[in-house]
Amino acid sequence: LFQPSMLPDGIVLIEQPVGDTPLTLYGLYDSGIISKEFRKMRWRTTTVAHAGMLLAVAFILLVAGNITRRARLVVTQSKQIARGNFVQLESGDMGRDEIGVLAGSMNHMSLQLKTLIDEKYKSQLHEARLERETAQAKLLALQSQVNPHFMFNALESIRMKAALKHE
Repeated sequence: LFQPSMLPDGIVLIEQPVGDTPLTLYGLYDSGIISKEFRKMRWRTTTVAHAGMLLAVAFILLVAGNITRRARLVVTQSKQIARGNFVQLESGDMGRDEIGVLAGSMNHMSLQLKTLIDEKYKSQLHEARLERETAQAKLLALQSQVNPHFMFNALESIRMKAALKHE
């Protein structure tokens, strides 16, 4: 009969009864090989975990960098608009997320502000031209009133001098 004490060091005996039968399944394994395979798997698992974390960090940095870049563009655009420089951002670079929608709205607002300011400026120029023309018309009307009156006064004064001298 086989005795477990007869096994060399590092070899382990496993006994497993098979169901309701009078049979027993025996297995032998070398604990050194199992330990070596376990260390290999631990090393591989650690390597894969680190590679996965590095990949995740790289993607996070890529996405965060993209968001930060686009947010800075929108902030720069808003500062330019506040200074009166109605710049437009290229919508192709901005994407279709919230930042892209914000950039599109800023572009639309910038265009509307520029249009409104241009219209207001043109309106003020038109008003100034109308005021100048009105003042010119008033001046011409006054001149036309003064000229006949001046002529009348000059002729009347000549007539009076002539009448006083009996000429």
